[in-house]
Amino acid sequence: MQRLKTLAIGIIGLALVSGCHSGGSQNEATPQQSQEGKSAPQVSIGGEPVVTVRGQGRGGRAQQAALAMALELQRLGRERRIMALFAGTDGVDGPTDAAGAFVSPRTAARAREAGLDPAAALARNDAYSLFGALGDLLVTGPTGTNVSDIFIGLVNY
Repeated sequence: MQRLKTLAIGIIGLALVSGCHSGGSQNEATPQQSQEGKSAPQVSIGGEPVVTVRGQGRGGRAQQAALAMALELQRLGRERRIMALFAGTDGVDGPTDAAGAFVSPRTAARAREAGLDPAAALARNDAYSLFGALGDLLVTGPTGTNVSDIFIGLVNY
């Protein structure tokens, strides 16, 4: 869980640095136009997070990383304009029908409002159930390709 927290903090840090470029084509932060016409960083990263399974829940690496990030985004403040997607390019994340999940700084609060405990879901490796209840899963079906797991984040969109 500490590795996922570190990953989430690192991704958030990268996303908050406008216009940076780090490590070649797999780690990029590029300015995009926001609704107000201001520069908005977009971050895309490829790779596969490492997850230690300790619980009996459902989900995969991408969903677990998304849930860890949701908890960190909540800590930064719900008013922040950040949206992120963690997903497997093969359309399957772990033993589920979902490719991954979307998160924002409001994800953890929305879960609690729905009677769910995001920290407990993370601890029991049950991100799929939480994101499913919120309607935040990305379900594409199998894509026939397996390039990498991906993270895409938008800041100040």
